[in-house]
Amino acid sequence: MKQVLPVSIVLAVCVSVMADEKKPDFDRAALEGKWTIVSGEKSGDKIEGKALEGVITFTKDTIVIKAEETHEMKFKLDAKVSPVAITMTGEAGPAKDLTAEGIIEVKGDEMKLTYAMPGEKRPTEFGSKKGDKSLSFVLKRMK
Repeated sequence: MKQVLPVSIVLAVCVSVMADEKKPDFDRAALEGKWTIVSGEKSGDKIEGKALEGVITFTKDTIVIKAEETHEMKFKLDAKVSPVAITMTGEAGPAKDLTAEGIIEVKGDEMKLTYAMPGEKRPTEFGSKKGDKSLSFVLKRMK
């Protein structure tokens, strides 16, 4: 009986480690390509019209938004957290030298991206609410 407890603890630890190892990593390559905005919100209010127009191009480590203004950003991901964290830093355009923290998810040809305005805390869930200083978008991959 005394040996059963240590063996069960070892088994529990092994099962826990194996479960962590099986957790699928975020497929960074799934971001790459050209995307269009399907819908968006800013501080809980729906974004409409020209503000949704443009093409967003993701490469290995950059985002380029071509719309009324062009934005170029570097980004880093933390796929060890859920949802995946994204940190974007402006390289050129109106957001140059500003950093925004957000979360991102890709399922097939749909991407969700929610991020806080520079200086605000990273959101923990997708979507935007009244009074928060965040933007949330649903994007569709261009064919």
